[in-house]
Amino acid sequence: MRQSMLREGGTRGLRRGWRAAAMIAAALLIAGCDDGPVSPRGPSQVSFSGTVRTQEGRPVPDVSVHLAGSGAAPADVITDAEGRFSYTGLKPGDYRMRLLPPFGYEATPAERTVELKADVTLDVSLRAVRDSTVTIAAGTRDTVGVASGTYVMVDASALATPVRVGLAEAPGTGFGELSVLGTPVVITAGTADAPAPSGSRARFAVAGSGPLVPVTVWQRVPTCTGSSVQLAFRVDPEAGSDPVFIYAQSECTTWTDPTTGRSGSAVRGTASVPAGSRLPLAAFYRDAECTAGDTRRLTLAPGSTEGGGRIPLIVIHGWQPDRLDCASFNRFHPETETFGDFITQVNSTPDLASRYSVYVLRYPTFQPVGVASEYLHQQIEARGWRTGGVVLVGHSMGGLVGRGYLAGHGGDAVRALITLGTPHEGSPLADVRSMPSRCGSGLARLGDRFATTPGMADLSPGGPFITSLRGHTEHGTRVLTLAGDASIGVLPPGLTLSRCMLTGLLEELGVADRRTDAVVPVASAIPAWTGVQHLMTGEDHNDLTAGTAATRVRFMLRQVARCVPGTPPAPVAANAFPLSGSVARQDSGRIDVVLNPIVIDGKPVAGLTKDNFTIVENDCLKFFDITTSEGNVGVDVVFIQDLSGSMSGAITGVRNSVLAFAADLRDRGLNVRLGSVGFSGGGTIVTHPGMGTCERLGPALDLAAPNAFLDHVRASWTATGGCDGPENGLEAIKYAHERMSWRPGAARVYIVITDISMHHAGDTCNGAGRCTDQTIRSIVDLVGSTSTIQVVAPTAASTRTSGGGVDPWLLADGTGGSKLVLPANGSVNLLTLGIAERIAQTVRLTFTSTTDLRAAHRPRIRVTVGGAVAEIAPGLISYDIDPSLARAPR
Repeated sequence: MRQSMLREGGTRGLRRGWRAAAMIAAALLIAGCDDGPVSPRGPSQVSFSGTVRTQEGRPVPDVSVHLAGSGAAPADVITDAEGRFSYTGLKPGDYRMRLLPPFGYEATPAERTVELKADVTLDVSLRAVRDSTVTIAAGTRDTVGVASGTYVMVDASALATPVRVGLAEAPGTGFGELSVLGTPVVITAGTADAPAPSGSRARFAVAGSGPLVPVTVWQRVPTCTGSSVQLAFRVDPEAGSDPVFIYAQSECTTWTDPTTGRSGSAVRGTASVPAGSRLPLAAFYRDAECTAGDTRRLTLAPGSTEGGGRIPLIVIHGWQPDRLDCASFNRFHPETETFGDFITQVNSTPDLASRYSVYVLRYPTFQPVGVASEYLHQQIEARGWRTGGVVLVGHSMGGLVGRGYLAGHGGDAVRALITLGTPHEGSPLADVRSMPSRCGSGLARLGDRFATTPGMADLSPGGPFITSLRGHTEHGTRVLTLAGDASIGVLPPGLTLSRCMLTGLLEELGVADRRTDAVVPVASAIPAWTGVQHLMTGEDHNDLTAGTAATRVRFMLRQVARCVPGTPPAPVAANAFPLSGSVARQDSGRIDVVLNPIVIDGKPVAGLTKDNFTIVENDCLKFFDITTSEGNVGVDVVFIQDLSGSMSGAITGVRNSVLAFAADLRDRGLNVRLGSVGFSGGGTIVTHPGMGTCERLGPALDLAAPNAFLDHVRASWTATGGCDGPENGLEAIKYAHERMSWRPGAARVYIVITDISMHHAGDTCNGAGRCTDQTIRSIVDLVGSTSTIQVVAPTAASTRTSGGGVDPWLLADGTGGSKLVLPANGSVNLLTLGIAERIAQTVRLTFTSTTDLRAAHRPRIRVTVGGAVAEIAPGLISYDIDPSLARAPR
């Protein structure tokens, strides 16, 4: 035992070593035992057993029990985990018994006599030491300890003055097996002539000439597995300057008790600190790995009745400073401890209970926030919630879990994220190295509220997690934020100190807005890029999940159930570019909007994403999904083909070009159907009474699969008719618009091929009767909201307007289509129109209507490209007859 003391405590004088051993040696307090002599019964051997407990009744293991007397001394025995010891085969007689308990326990008297003339059983009570103070002479080192298993060794071997060490513990801090000291270790120093009295404080500046004292802190743990910790030393420098936090890396090793010589696992950290230091945190978990069989670490559990097509509402709790290991975390119940009042309000409000199913996400906040974000993603995918959209409500760190999900996986699955006191820009309190000193002595006791776990590091304003989130504000319209600004006068005592510190930090950082909820600055909780910012006046950080704040969130949930959060933009007065598409409604209320490729300045716009689109229904922003043509969006293509006699020299080339074009669409595997309407040829379709036979329409093919279209073109496209210069292409487009079996929700593309101008309203067909009552404007208005028109015509404007007809290229200009030159021999390459590529830019937007009444369904489809805006404007829609939408004026 003496060797053990020397090995762990260093070289001590004999007097000092004996005094220390005597000070911590235990004595007996024998409960219910007669102090008088024991009557002999004459046995040749007796037994002696008992149990050692604290005064509170807890067993004390590793106590060395020593007996001396009646001949040869028996070997010492050690109490087991239940505090039990036992001797057998003892000779009857008088014995002197002395206990050597572990560091941190003591009793008086130190020794006593036990008469063993028969078998004896004793209950022994020890006092747990909660504080210890010792003056360490210059040139020596010594150790103090308390019953929770925390030991501090101070090395004064290189000092010229004595050092006084005080250690006190505040049990019950809830940090699991590793106790945190609420009352700090105090290291003071005296002078060479006057040793420091108890409680004195010598001032040494951190960067000055004061001695650096090597300090080692042990914390006993049952096992080194999962016990990674860190040690923090708070150093008080000269008066008037701020304290400094020094962090010591730790390791799990073996601690040998200098009293009993018993060894066990312990976490150890060492640092050199100035005399005048305080250690507010002796040891705490940095991270704690749950065992492989522990499935309770992350859970997503129902907080109300599931199913019924309701919106999943996931509530996410915030940081738990008192639950830094798996054992304590697994006793946490956020559904009652954090969100009990809120969940009750939602479930008891009929309109919300009918729209939402509540779920509670539970995650260990000592781990990185991203761990919980990824678990949330896995659950959303596994439960099939991506298409329906979920609503997330996160308190404090819980809002960052939602932000992490949005940053990593986009906003497709999230209708809204409602955050309550979330540090979107971080909280300066996460940087414990920067705590100001003006907030009073209570600052030293913040050890039971803060710890530098990876989870807390993610709250740091300058940390990598918050920094990365600053680059992900693209889903801001779906983020609704609430903050509190409770003043110090209304804060509970535990938060008053936090607010004092936080306000001081914001002042030092030069932040103009110093309002806080005592944990998170208002400017961090409701940043300007979010869709909604609401300040709960007089509410502190812990109040934001209940009471009036919960009532405000209920209001938000009503809006979210109907709409995506945010204010709808005002309708545009005029479209900046042509925009067309079709709308189809299913009985379930699902709306499919298919937008034709967008063309600006003659060039199709590629690479559009959800950020380019906005859907408003009845002044309500809508949550929607987007699919491209590669996602099987249907496209219907109709050729409006001039079959007049003037095309005879070009028709063969045109026919071959169209056949190659249709085969290319087929071979690309696109979801395409093709049809055609001939005009001014040998057709038989009459559109006006009295029309001459030379301008009739046909032959025509309704929309069909590519192979059927190819057969039709080969068999019927011959140039045999026509009577005069302009031809009747406008009437062919109107016929196709009204008679083709267009698929609801499919994109519509017209391709007009002609070698001359077109008849317009007022013309007669070769003097034989009225040809058409259409104009370029009427055709654009008729089909332009649903279709694009691509035009192949001669390059000479005089040819395209000959005979008083109108220029067919104007159809392309009015609908966002392309223009291609038709050579005299008809050898046009339709593939250079880029039509197939344009089809690949077709998108489908799908959303669910908020009304079952079609007459009340008033959608606006808005597209923004580089600051230019166009809309399919609001208007009543008849899906059964005409799925077109009225466009805003061009």
